[in-house]
Amino acid sequence: MQLYVATDGDDQWSGTLDAPNVDRTDGPLASIYRARDRIRELKARGQLTGPVTVSIRGGRYPLTKPVVFTSEDSAPVTYAAYPDEQPVFDGGVILEGWRETEVHGVPVWVTDAPSFDFRQLFVNGQRRNRPCFPKQGEYVIAAVDGDADAMTLFEGTDRFQFAAGDLNPEWRNLTDIELVLTHFWSEERLPIESIDSTTNTVVSSRKMLFNPRQDFGGTLSPYRAENVFEALTEPGEWYLDRTSRQVYYIPMPGETRENTTITAARLLQFIRFEGTPQRPVAFISLKGLTFRHSDWLQPSGYGMRFNPYGASRCDWTMEDTEIDPPGDKEYGCAAQAAYNVPGTLYFEYAAHCLVEDCRLEHIGWYGIELAEGCSGIHISRNVLTDLGAGGIKIGGASVRGPREDGTGHNHVTDNHIHDAGRVFLSGVGIALLHTFNNVVAHNHIHDLYYSGISCGWVWGIKDCISRENVIEFNKIHDLGFGVLSDMGGIYMLGVQPGTVLRGNVIANVLARGYGGWGIYLDEGSAHILVEGNIAYNTGHESFHQNYGRENIVRGNIFAFSKSGGAILNRGAADHNAISFEGNIFLTDNQPMLSGGANALLQNRPFRSELNIFHDVSGAAPVFRSGRGESAQLLTLEAYRALGNDRHSLIADPGCRPPDFTLPPNSPALQFGFQPIDPTRAGCRTPENNNQK
Repeated sequence: MQLYVATDGDDQWSGTLDAPNVDRTDGPLASIYRARDRIRELKARGQLTGPVTVSIRGGRYPLTKPVVFTSEDSAPVTYAAYPDEQPVFDGGVILEGWRETEVHGVPVWVTDAPSFDFRQLFVNGQRRNRPCFPKQGEYVIAAVDGDADAMTLFEGTDRFQFAAGDLNPEWRNLTDIELVLTHFWSEERLPIESIDSTTNTVVSSRKMLFNPRQDFGGTLSPYRAENVFEALTEPGEWYLDRTSRQVYYIPMPGETRENTTITAARLLQFIRFEGTPQRPVAFISLKGLTFRHSDWLQPSGYGMRFNPYGASRCDWTMEDTEIDPPGDKEYGCAAQAAYNVPGTLYFEYAAHCLVEDCRLEHIGWYGIELAEGCSGIHISRNVLTDLGAGGIKIGGASVRGPREDGTGHNHVTDNHIHDAGRVFLSGVGIALLHTFNNVVAHNHIHDLYYSGISCGWVWGIKDCISRENVIEFNKIHDLGFGVLSDMGGIYMLGVQPGTVLRGNVIANVLARGYGGWGIYLDEGSAHILVEGNIAYNTGHESFHQNYGRENIVRGNIFAFSKSGGAILNRGAADHNAISFEGNIFLTDNQPMLSGGANALLQNRPFRSELNIFHDVSGAAPVFRSGRGESAQLLTLEAYRALGNDRHSLIADPGCRPPDFTLPPNSPALQFGFQPIDPTRAGCRTPENNNQK
């Protein structure tokens, strides 16, 4: 069966025509809501005997609420763009009636605010920022009560002392101002509750997840004050005065009221697939659709599903942690990866659904989320850009949860995810939490402030449902930008038998303080195969393992990263930490392999053999044991005396970035190294792979 939706349609019509008839008595439907309901009616009457395609004509379709699909909508049903046309589902409202005025001596536009509050504004298709102090650089916290060095998660404070003059209790709409603080791998978003100018103390209505040290160096965290009316001075800044119900915008050069479209984001989510364990939503496809302009809220709680449209808004779950709920104040962030931030296309208890050739842009949260009970979902050939958090998030129940809540056997392929983390800095390009047997392949991920792909959600050597995930041929680059620390182009966590990282190409990962790694096997990573990848030009080592065991790393190229080839950090002394075999290590006057402060090479149980080492500076290969003042550089002979790499090759393989092609006479080929073709990484659609 074929139905049609068009901007000139009517929800009273049959929807069986692709355009209005001559006398306008019949034609396409006007909304996707009505198309869904029409299919429900046909099913209820027994008149639906086969698949349905809903073809949606080009144009803008404002959404006032999410489109909700339940099990009664299962068919197969495909909602697809009409051939050669682009339908846009818009969660924003165009603001009109702008007039000129002056604020702080600067010409601005002002208009009456709509009936709803909003946190995102877009002008001619570009994100615009709320005004901040300081105008350049960052403030730094002056002091914190108690032990500022305390690193216990979930025991952070709700207040700190600031340098005199940084914050002002007289600022307009003080409680609408948010302090955005970065430390380690997270950002805290802390709304101001009060400011005491006599003690220079600010108190937030939320509390930090842990105390505000920037990183292990001991410096207190940098921060900025966001959404400050008094900071409204620069072109491109905007401010919603929720008290006076006025919106202010300072136009960019060349913008006039005649050539400028200004859109306020209203909707939080576009589509929700809401099945149940007994009756999942199944066989619904979205093809060729554009979803544009969504807003954000800061999620409530920690370790929970946040449903902004649900009766209770949230449902507390304790799958990952033994901690208590937040109590009197919510936390300012999630523990990692902005994982409690929802997706704007949201799936729960769904099976055999498809999102293909769609575009998500100007988003406030994650783009797409597969939550509990999702299987057989294919997310393919989509573009996700200008995202408040990350791109795609997948996670169901942990190993202790109900079996029907498990999420796995999904495919995420050929997606272009870029320019993310614009609100929640720690959002990840593709985040795999508690999930298994997924394929994440041929994606192109770049321009985020945190990790490109993250897989696993259990810290330490414990039971973990994440396993047998295949992460292959992804192109990942330009991450971090010196904003957060402790990240990887690909970040792994927990015991994951059967999980494979293969054929990925990673470059340009830059952390603020520490931890800009290419491939990062973190806390408890075990039984993972890392094979045939290229990681180069990262801010720290190309490869890092921290407290892992029994991983195999073979046939990779680790090259020209600023701290060397690979580093092994702490781990159990009674297990083989890792096996390096047949890799190429290229450095420029940096160590080939290092042992961290808690993992001296002399007492670290690992195996390494048949690798190829070359320092392009002409220096002999060196190895480093320890960090800081106690670090010791080992010559090749001293390192080999420890029992590793006695049969490895010291020679120039002849490969260089960016393609790392091995010449025909390369000693690496003679040594048995299997060439890696970096052009296989990334989207198999050229338009999504050739950008940046």
